[in-house]
Amino acid sequence: MLAAHARRLAEIARDGGALFVAVGEAPDALLEARARAELVAALAVVDYVILDGQPPQELARLIEADSVFHEEAADRQRTQELTRHVHHRQRPTQ
Repeated sequence: MLAAHARRLAEIARDGGALFVAVGEAPDALLEARARAELVAALAVVDYVILDGQPPQELARLIEADSVFHEEAADRQRTQELTRHVHHRQRPTQ
């Protein structure tokens, strides 16, 4: 989990209501889904964490969600930005 994820969850939580976060498997994740779910659960703005094994629409129906935010594309973008940043910082100086 990146700081950008925590900031985005805090932004979403400002709208009020309970914040459910579904954590799914990611092929390039450094930690398994359960470990990432525990990190998310530690955030004060998060009310519930679900290990995502169902389609998001089904989860939204089960919890009677008012709003559903799909962050998969933004998450990939955040991860790519971090990777580029780390690679840039690790470049040897000439």
